[in-house]
Amino acid sequence: NTTTLRTTSRLLRTRAVDCLSKRPRRILFLQGRECLQADELVEAAAAQYNITGEEYCGLMRKESYWGGGPEIVALCNVLRRPIHVYELTSSVVSGSGVDSDGNSDGSNNGGFEGKKEFELRRMACFGSPKFDRREPLHILSADSRFPDIAPGRQLRSGNH
Repeated sequence: NTTTLRTTSRLLRTRAVDCLSKRPRRILFLQGRECLQADELVEAAAAQYNITGEEYCGLMRKESYWGGGPEIVALCNVLRRPIHVYELTSSVVSGSGVDSDGNSDGSNNGGFEGKKEFELRRMACFGSPKFDRREPLHILSADSRFPDIAPGRQLRSGNH
C-alpha cells in the first residue's frame, strides 16, 4: 500500500535525522569495532557540501533529498539491527569458451559470447557485528533507471 510505504518512509527519515541531530554526542556503531559520535558523522557529511551540520540535517528532513551513509548508520543504531547495502553490478554468464568476465578463450563456441545478468555486490554491513542477533535490513544502491535498464548499461555506482 503506497500510503503505508510513504508514512513508514517519513517516520524512518525523521528517526534517522533525530538520531543525528538531537543527541550530537551519541556514540553510533558503524561496522566492526568502529564508532563515531553523531556530530562528527554529520559534520563530515556536511563538509562535503560546504554547509553546516545543522543545514545538512535540515536538508535531510526534506523528502526531496536522498539520504546516504550517515542516515543509514543512524537507522541501524535506532532500529538496533544491521543494514546491508548492495550495489548492482553485471556479469557475463559463462558459455562454452567464455569466462565470468566475458573474455573468450579462443575456442569455437559457435559465436556465443555469453549473456549479461545483474548481480548484487555487498558494499557495507552497517551495525555488524554489534546488532547481528537481529535480521538485517537490505538496501539496494542502484541506477535510478533500474529495473528498466539492461545489465551492463547501469551506472558504475548507484545514484539511488
